[in-house]
Amino acid sequence: KTVNPASALFYKAVCEHSLLQKTAGLKTVNSLLKNTEGVPVRYTEVARLMEHDFKSMKENSLNEVARKMSDVERRLDLGRGGQRVQKIEDEIIATLDEIIKKMEEQAGGGGGGGMGGAGNQPSGSGAADSSIKGSTAPGNVDSKKLSKKGGWGGLPPKAEARAKNIINRNFPAHYRQAVEMYFKKLATKRAKPRR
Repeated sequence: KTVNPASALFYKAVCEHSLLQKTAGLKTVNSLLKNTEGVPVRYTEVARLMEHDFKSMKENSLNEVARKMSDVERRLDLGRGGQRVQKIEDEIIATLDEIIKKMEEQAGGGGGGGMGGAGNQPSGSGAADSSIKGSTAPGNVDSKKLSKKGGWGGLPPKAEARAKNIINRNFPAHYRQAVEMYFKKLATKRAKPRR
């Protein structure tokens, strides 16, 4: 019960859309469009767009990864780096690992570059293997100085060109830019101690 239910439902739907809460978002949009009187046209039009977006939303897609990255970025900007953010970051890494694995299988099952001389080793779950279990350190690190020239972690020029070609060929440009911006922002943020 609010003075302006249309606005309350609209902004609730916007939040649910931003947080990828598909079921709750569809319910809110439906309530706004079908059970609310005096809804402004701008709310109705945006609500229909959100409804369409909710219905076309697919789990474990690059679209979902990009949205989760935006959510993590927003939370980190607010100084929130707790367990919820870390869980979302783990989901992002797991989804990217799945997408890469599927793309490798579609491309002929090869693992591509980066394996060095260990071509016969199974990839397993790289993200899980590289995390430190049971760490109790405060997590304070020196912020990394990023060069304006790029750098790609010091890869040799041929390997860097090959990696960029694979990304350019397999991913739309806006996803590549979103991923690069996300990791640059993570690298420049100073880790906050856990409380």
